[in-house]
Amino acid sequence: MPPPNPPTTTIHQPLHPTLLPTLDSEYTTFHNLHMQHVPRDESQPWDGSARTTPSLPYGGSCLVDVGSTRDIRVGDFCVRVFTPEGEGEGDGDGDGDDDDGDDGWPVFVWFHGGGWAIVITVAYRLAPEHIFPAAIDDALAAMHWIHTQPLRPTTRLDLANVAIGGTSAGANIAIVLALRMLEDQTSFPWPLAALVLIVPVVDNTATIMTTTTTRSSTDDDDDSQREREEEASIWYPNRHAPWLTSTRMLWYRHMYMPDTTSWSSWAASPNLAPTSLLAKLPRTWIAVSECDLLAPEALQFAGLLEGLGVDVEKYVVQGGTHSILALNGVLEKGRLLVEKAVNIVRNAFWGIEASIDKTTRLGDQ
Repeated sequence: MPPPNPPTTTIHQPLHPTLLPTLDSEYTTFHNLHMQHVPRDESQPWDGSARTTPSLPYGGSCLVDVGSTRDIRVGDFCVRVFTPEGEGEGDGDGDGDDDDGDDGWPVFVWFHGGGWAIVITVAYRLAPEHIFPAAIDDALAAMHWIHTQPLRPTTRLDLANVAIGGTSAGANIAIVLALRMLEDQTSFPWPLAALVLIVPVVDNTATIMTTTTTRSSTDDDDDSQREREEEASIWYPNRHAPWLTSTRMLWYRHMYMPDTTSWSSWAASPNLAPTSLLAKLPRTWIAVSECDLLAPEALQFAGLLEGLGVDVEKYVVQGGTHSILALNGVLEKGRLLVEKAVNIVRNAFWGIEASIDKTTRLGDQ
């Protein structure tokens, strides 16, 4: 299907000229044709109807056929369960116990796919109607629900083979969920097989400007001070990143966490979690887009985990932006990112080794 005409000819989101030598050329072409004409979300009054209108005009890939798709209500939220073709119907002995022999399908839990596994996506409650920590509470409730095996006897789950993942804010939820599960090993006795993070939000204390650097009382040059403060900020290197700008990110954050004191909670900023918990995280795969506002904090988080002995693999998409996953239907690097993520999950479940280095830079290949 051809892309729709842009909603307006007005340019709302031009690319910053300093980015042009770095950005993926395929993305630049698509952005200039379509994305630059989309009004900025944060410039408009909040309207819940935005949830039914894609902010990106075009770019996703076609849906993949699966054996079955079911929407199930779990408390205050819903989950969608994707089951592969060839779903088993119990172990055949009629006792309702499916733990004999075959342990059932592995499970991949995704926060807003997946090959040869049951995929469960969680429609966690959204801000601004449901503020922090509602999304975290829903994630934990979803995992409790999965561990009660409510899909039996028609669908068998292998609870010793569960991976979780997410993109952007969903990746933030996935990290926090993994840490909360480590805190409650009575409820969650099986370790996670993998943590799959795509362009994650890791540090909700980050801003363009910080007060890390202070000037002397005799220095009256405000512009000089402002520059030094920006250089101290983790967002500063990618301050001109398209689509997910610093103003948009802060707009999202204020809707989700109107109480700014919660920003430094590790349930909001998992990079601030106790190292004793972080060191216990499972094998973690972090996909980072080079030109994403959040790239520096994601890479810093990867370095933190590596220093704690966690098995971490970084996947850096050269010239990519925060919208890389949403544009997997039109960008080759987006398609390869999805393919790589699927291979990571497959490897976590069945030990199929991927022929990759610990840090893969898509664009060097």
